[in-house]
Amino acid sequence: MPISNALRATSFSLSLAVGLVLEGCGASGQSENYSYQCFYDYAMSRSGLPEFETVLFYSPDTSGQRLVVYISVRESRLKFEREGGVYRASYSAVVRLLRKDGQPVFKETNRTIVRSTYLGSNDNSYDAFFLPFDVESGEYTAEISVTDEASKQKSTRTYQKNVPPISTDVLALSDILLLARHDRYDQATKITPFILTNAGLLPDTMSLFTAAVTRTASVDSIFFSLYRLRGNSERLPNAGWQLHMNRPIPFDPCGERKDTTLVYSYWTIAKVDRGHSFIFGRVPRPPVGNYLLRVLAKDDRNDTAVSFLRFSVYNRDFPEVSDDIREMVNSLNYIASSRELKEIVRVRTDSAVKVNLLNFWKEHGGYYKMVQYYQRVSQANRLFTNCIEGWRTPMGLFYIVCGVPDNVQCRAWNEWWTYTESSVQGLMVVTFKLVNDSADPENRVYGLESVYSNADLWNYYVNRWRISF
Repeated sequence: MPISNALRATSFSLSLAVGLVLEGCGASGQSENYSYQCFYDYAMSRSGLPEFETVLFYSPDTSGQRLVVYISVRESRLKFEREGGVYRASYSAVVRLLRKDGQPVFKETNRTIVRSTYLGSNDNSYDAFFLPFDVESGEYTAEISVTDEASKQKSTRTYQKNVPPISTDVLALSDILLLARHDRYDQATKITPFILTNAGLLPDTMSLFTAAVTRTASVDSIFFSLYRLRGNSERLPNAGWQLHMNRPIPFDPCGERKDTTLVYSYWTIAKVDRGHSFIFGRVPRPPVGNYLLRVLAKDDRNDTAVSFLRFSVYNRDFPEVSDDIREMVNSLNYIASSRELKEIVRVRTDSAVKVNLLNFWKEHGGYYKMVQYYQRVSQANRLFTNCIEGWRTPMGLFYIVCGVPDNVQCRAWNEWWTYTESSVQGLMVVTFKLVNDSADPENRVYGLESVYSNADLWNYYVNRWRISF
């Protein structure tokens, strides 16, 4: 349902809040030295480095502020070596925190992971930890480096974080964390944050955590609201057999439309003591899409504080598609006709859809081609995902159907992929235009500007998937 007029009249503007909170579609305000490096080259180079995700969690306190750096490292991207009867990997993580008008502060940790069996490339286990910093208000830059000790491969990312002043605030809230779990031990509570970008991996109910600081004891009302963010286009049109040359396709899934909708909202009452209190909430995990979660606290004197969290929900198996029959059918959109897709999904059950899908591949390329195709879809997810799955993006489309480009060139706002095929004397040049800029290259969005071909090379690549050679 659309946002009501009553909600629009509250003490904050959602559209303004979204504009302030969202600068791209990643889980954090991350940036890197991008220059004019082609996005394709950037994505390919990152696929071989240690992979990690980070959340910078700002937490106010009556005596100051803390900035907690949560880091999660994907174990399968580390090099494991056999030692005796086990497999061992080690890595170091260094955080360099710099305030614009201050001296940098360093913290480093060394971690070792021991596995009883060999770690496969598809293992989605993560090693997570946190490093806390006592900070003052201001703009901070956090440079985080993860180095695999065995391979010496090093991955570095830079994040920006604003720590607001709290000296005059009667009521203040920390950032929001999604929780993998929280446990209570006597009087203490242990929280385990969930910091992967795919909230679809969480259980059906999501737990969240935020901290409140108040200068006087009060009875507070806590409001939890979840908004669905809708971009200008969340999916490419059917491209199978219908690619229009030299005609741009509008594409900006990260853009905010006016029909952003309130998915649900509820409130609870909490008695907050003077000082530091903790707020736990539980909200249903929403379906696939992009969301903004708002926590609003209001005390009995009508003082308010608000906190936001931007997150995306993909399918649970993301970036893989092998166990998601609907995603397997949807991504077939690029090489199948509309009639063929309707025939596949006309049945009622997933098992029947799977039979029809296997029959399609049996008639068009065979089982081996099917495996190759969905491997391309998974790889496109890893390389080109931003606000939506990588296979839905224009770059994902051409990567899946045509494969690795023979040549890549780029300028400030455009990138050209060139495909050549000597067997048909064909040349195809695909132009992608930057439609949503971001300091973080992983959050940049490219639309399809034009396609030039001196032969019907697009249908040639499509037919390679549909017939056996």
